[in-house]
Amino acid sequence: MAVAVQVRQRRRSRDAQAALRAAWGQPKSRDRDLPLIANYHHARVRPAGASVALDARTWADLDLDAVFSFLDRTESVPGRQVLYHRLRSTVHSPGSLADFDELVERLGREAAFRLRAQRVLAPLDGALFHWLWALALEPVEPLPRWAIVYPLFAGLMVLCLCLSPLLPPLLLVPVFGFVGGGALRATLGLRLVPIANSFRDMVRLLVAAGRLADFEEVPEGVRRELTARLVAVAGLRRWGGLLGRGAEANLDLVGVFLEYLNLLFCLDANAVMLGVRELRRHQDDLHAVFEAVGALDAALAIASVRASGIAWTRPVFDAPRSPVVLEALRHPLIDRPVPNSLTLGPPDGLLVTGANMTGKSTFLRTVGVNAVLAQSLHTVFAGSYRAPWLEVASCITAGDSLLAGKSSYQAEVETLVGMLSRLTDGRGGDRLFLFDELFRGTNTLDRIGAASAVLWWLVGHEGPKVGGSEGPKVGGSRCLVIAATHDLELVALLAGRFEAGHFADRLGESGLQFDYVLRPGPTTTRNAIALLGVLGAPPEVVNDALARTEVLRARRG
Repeated sequence: MAVAVQVRQRRRSRDAQAALRAAWGQPKSRDRDLPLIANYHHARVRPAGASVALDARTWADLDLDAVFSFLDRTESVPGRQVLYHRLRSTVHSPGSLADFDELVERLGREAAFRLRAQRVLAPLDGALFHWLWALALEPVEPLPRWAIVYPLFAGLMVLCLCLSPLLPPLLLVPVFGFVGGGALRATLGLRLVPIANSFRDMVRLLVAAGRLADFEEVPEGVRRELTARLVAVAGLRRWGGLLGRGAEANLDLVGVFLEYLNLLFCLDANAVMLGVRELRRHQDDLHAVFEAVGALDAALAIASVRASGIAWTRPVFDAPRSPVVLEALRHPLIDRPVPNSLTLGPPDGLLVTGANMTGKSTFLRTVGVNAVLAQSLHTVFAGSYRAPWLEVASCITAGDSLLAGKSSYQAEVETLVGMLSRLTDGRGGDRLFLFDELFRGTNTLDRIGAASAVLWWLVGHEGPKVGGSEGPKVGGSRCLVIAATHDLELVALLAGRFEAGHFADRLGESGLQFDYVLRPGPTTTRNAIALLGVLGAPPEVVNDALARTEVLRARRG
């Protein structure tokens, strides 16, 4: 029988390893509860404020939920939560990225290490693990003072049993103690169950961390940190393990016996008291373990992404105010993407023109996504990436809200004012701002006037304003701006401060055709009206549209 069990276990192990090898380098199709995954990130950044994370508008503009889902090849819930936080956090440094990259490379290179790590992390999956972070970060509520009755009750039961050989009538006390223990346990029942479940999951995390700390392939600094933290939380693991066993007790003879002991000595209630005390003392240690395990799983995910065959490279970070030089840049979510290159600084601005569907918005997102990936995961989808460290912010998608009673124009202005305020916060540094059709929600003249003033101001140069006064200089911040627009007037108004580039379109038999290649200079094609004729509009409408366009162009001079 024992031999047969061992054979089945070895077969299951081989099957599991074969499945892991087959899935390596492939996206994982799974249901992701993104709000639950994001909770850990929000808890991490809440004490420091929003300045340490990408703002919600930029995250949505760049569709980073979808990018995260593409990158997520993790095995565990802590891995997903740490990966999400890493992607959205802005407090990384080139040094911390180098450490992360070393772990990614080792996992990608050493298959045996990777497979063992995946097997260790796999048990940390499941819906309840989404709340495990709360043990490490949320304030620990103290138990009521009257809870001291539990250790006193247990001590009384022990004393009665010890003295019963001398005073046999004392044996009756433990008999009635079962009833008393049950009543006492019921008073803590509502609070005991969630704590017991959380502690059970915590013990699984600590067990996995202990196994990972024994792997020689884990970088020495990580192993040393994990080992020290695990020693610190040894008591927490002990009491948490007792709670976990109680929560999973079966109704066989052993389980019934353990339940009687539990009632007689209030074991789970005492374990809660001692466990909560240990948790209050060692929350920082528990959080460090959670972060280390999650970071290793996040590194596994990025190693799998790099092994998928997609062209990628490591970023090179230059000194502040250095040029931004991006070559053969691609978006990770687009099949067969058309690579484009970009150089900024000086000048620090780029106006991107072209018709709808030529690729302007996708280009903005491609630049923004890769800047975020460079500074969070040390991985970019490009031929090369050289840039200073950039703070990324965007205003790309329409932000109207019926519930908030805001028009898209008001929402856009509020976003823009918030972006402008960052330039005077005293932190300095290089900022990358991405705009798509700035002030699209208002009339043409106001849109062009406001957009030209804002874009002129953003690049940090003095320039004439209404009445001939000089515009202010932006203090220690350097602002790089890429703005997509249909308004060709902006090219002339911002000449010398902004380069111009365009995406072309060509009129074919079936309509407009695009090659999605960024070219220098403003767009020169005017195929929008011609498309009316190709798609069957009456000739007189097409001719009238052309004539009206010429009149408008003449009036604008």
